[in-house]
Parts: sequence; C-alpha cells; structure tokens
Amino acid sequence: MPAFKPDQTPAPADSIRGKRVLLLVSGGIASYKSCTLVRRLMDAGCSVRVAMTDSATRFVAPMTFEALSGQAVGTSLWGTGGEDPLDHIQWAREAHAVVVAPATANFLAKMALGLADDLPSTLVTATDVPLLVAPAMNDRMWSNPPNQEHLQVLRSRGVHVVEPGTGFLACGTVAEGRMAEPEEITRAVIDQLAPGPLRGSHVLITGGGTREPIDTVRFIGNRSSGRMGIALAEAARDLGAKVTLLLGPGDLSDPMGVDVHRFETAASLGELVKHHAPSAHMIAMAAAVSDYRVVDPAKQKLKKDDGVPDIQLEASPDILAGLGAARDTGQCLIGFALQTGSDAEVETQASAKLARKHCDLVCGNRADRPGEGFEGDRNRIYLVDRSGHGEWLAPASKRQLSRHIFERAIALFTESPAPTKANRA
Repeated sequence: MPAFKPDQTPAPADSIRGKRVLLLVSGGIASYKSCTLVRRLMDAGCSVRVAMTDSATRFVAPMTFEALSGQAVGTSLWGTGGEDPLDHIQWAREAHAVVVAPATANFLAKMALGLADDLPSTLVTATDVPLLVAPAMNDRMWSNPPNQEHLQVLRSRGVHVVEPGTGFLACGTVAEGRMAEPEEITRAVIDQLAPGPLRGSHVLITGGGTREPIDTVRFIGNRSSGRMGIALAEAARDLGAKVTLLLGPGDLSDPMGVDVHRFETAASLGELVKHHAPSAHMIAMAAAVSDYRVVDPAKQKLKKDDGVPDIQLEASPDILAGLGAARDTGQCLIGFALQTGSDAEVETQASAKLARKHCDLVCGNRADRPGEGFEGDRNRIYLVDRSGHGEWLAPASKRQLSRHIFERAIALFTESPAPTKANRA
C-alpha cells in the first residue's frame, strides 16, 4: 500500500500563465462581478476573451470588457462587436478553458439541451476543453427542480459547477444563489488547468448502498443514492488525482474522467476493494454497506402463500475495519458515519469509529434531519481527524464538502504522515 504524500507546492496563482480563457457572460445582475473576474484571470497570467448574450449587454457595456481584456468582445453570430462571422468556431478552438459567469437559469437550460441560438451558446457547443459554470439567480430559481435537473445533466457531462454562495440577492432577500466571488472562480480555473495537490496520487472512493438478496427479487438495502461518492470522485479528480470509484446500484450517471466499477452486495464491494486498495494512496469509504446479510438467500422468489419466511441474518464483512487493520504504510483512510440522534451523539460516534477502525478522518452526519443524509445534493457533516480536531462544516453542496474533506486530509498528512501498523499497536 503506497504512502500518501500530498504535493506541498499547490499550484500558484500564476501557474496558468499563457492559457487562453473564453469568458461567456449571460444576462444577470452578477455580470458586474465578471468585470473583476477578467482582471483576476489576467492577474493569474491568462489571456481572456469575452462573448456576451444580448441580455448581458443591458447590464454591462461590451466596451467595458474590451477595455479590461484588451480584446474585441463578441456579441453576435453575424459579425458585429469586432469579430468576423463564424469567428466563434476559432474562438472555441483556441481556448484552453471556457467559463460561463454568470450562468443564468436560461443559459444553463440551453447548455443542458444543446441549444445554440446566440454567440455564447454556440461557443459552448463548439468546444471540448474544460467547461466551468458559475450560476447566479434567485434562490427559488436555483432550487427549482428543472434547474437542478439541468445542473445534474451538466455535471454528468463533466462540466464543473462553481457553486453559488449565500448572500444579498437582487430581489432583496439574503439566500443561496449569489454568484461565487471572482477569486473562487479563478481558483476553480487554476484547478482545471494546472496540476492540483493530489497530482500523482491514486484515490479510491466507494459510494452508494449495497443490496443483500433475500430471494431472487427481494433484498435488504438502504436509501443511499451514491451522490456523495460521486461528489468525492469529482472533487478528487479536479484536484489532480487518478480516481477509481466503486459505485452501488442506482440511476446516476458515471462521472467523467473517473474509472467506475459497479457493485451490488457487500461481498462484491469487498472483492473490488481488495483488488484496488493496494495501489491507492487514499481511500474514502462513503458507501453505505449493509451491516447484515441473509445467510442462505432463497434460489427462487418466496411465495406469500407459504407464510412469513424464517430469515436468518449474519454480519456483513466490515470492509473499513479490514482496511484500517491491514495498512502498514502511510495510506490515507477516510471513513463515514451516518447516525441518528443529537449532534453530540454524532460527534461521539464519529470519534469512536475513528479510533476503532484506525482511520485518519471520519465524516459524521445525521439521517434524522431534513435535508441531510441520503438522497439530497446538500449535507452537513462533522469532520474529525486523528489529531483530535473536530468541527461541524456548515450545510453545503456535497461537492463543496468533498473539497473540504480532501483539503483537511492534505493538511493533516502535510503536518504528520499516517502512523504505520507497528506504531499504531
């Protein structure tokens, strides 16, 4: 098992010097922040070219972006705004990254559906480079199911979503939907174009639930969707790691740029972990593995007329404990602990699991609070590490929480490599 040694020289702000960024500005009040984004990207060494929707020009004049970027601004497919007709194909080919900021609900919908009826949406369809979107909209528009479905489609295609923050919105409320700050978007571009702190590392992640058969049609399972595992895989990928994701049953699409293997039962997951763990520098066990399985599953469907079956259960293999006991090098091991009860009980159980299963970090969360635990795109977690430091992370998207988890692991291993089996005993 290889030791996890995070790169202690994270990509500097000028590590994307010479890269060409195509900034697409759609029509929202947050367009004014895109002016600062141009300057931040240029400060990092990028050249920036801007294309705007007609609605965007009602918020910020094209001349402003032209003055800031030093390049002509595209506003039309028909050659106005300083560009020649069909230049949009060349613009898309020349770019190293495309950023949509702000990305309105309308523009996200067009991207998800592949519509190309203006210059910015056409540029999106004509590129195959890293694509980032920074949504900005009213909180109700942000949480609207069709908008979330469009975002999920884009994520499944490998689009990086720079999540909006909570703040004062144009409608007068303080809520989620405010476009991420220019500095955060610039950092996301750097992560996409420059080697990240997990470069050179192999990260193994498990996600989703197991299904332990009762008979040929019934099973013991849980409500895990696999969203956290996918979020972890995407975050690790964006930080530069080679990622292997072991994913349970479900209808979510495989994340792009990730090696995905599917499992059904705890036994099949165990075999996959046994195969992939020896080469992993870091393992994050987010899968919801059933604690029990049927000793002798029926070989055919149990019939109701035969009465209530006598089902004997046995403990499923404890994969996380096995990993913790077996590792004898500085491999990083991250566990998850879903609990019910108070926050204090979650903290106690997470700390106990950390010690009992020889983990470096454990992420605890509650299954009995609305909007937390299974199925949703957001969560709130308690993160405790082997140094004894524990804290609750504020509610956020699972992608944002995943980033925090890896950043904590990187900081932990930078300060103190993991103990070996000999000095753990």
